[in-house]
Amino acid sequence: MMVAGRDAPGGRSRPNLVTLVDPTSRYSYLAHLRDAGRLFGFYFAERSHVPRAEYEAYCRSVADAVASCRFGARCHVRAAGRADRW
Repeated sequence: MMVAGRDAPGGRSRPNLVTLVDPTSRYSYLAHLRDAGRLFGFYFAERSHVPRAEYEAYCRSVADAVASCRFGARCHVRAAGRADRW
């Protein structure tokens, strides 16, 4: 649940949905700020925490960009058989 004016979950100062394996990913938090035109403002503000509204906007932008990410879709579970083994 996102509460306006609160910090991002876990108090993370730099929330990110990517790892350092590919820090140049278009899904990184810094790429989101750049695309939104707020990168320099974020950098010079030197905030230690990211507001929840900003974190939510970041998560939504990534979810919208990933075609295989669907919210509200119905999921079907099937039992794994021998042919489905890894």
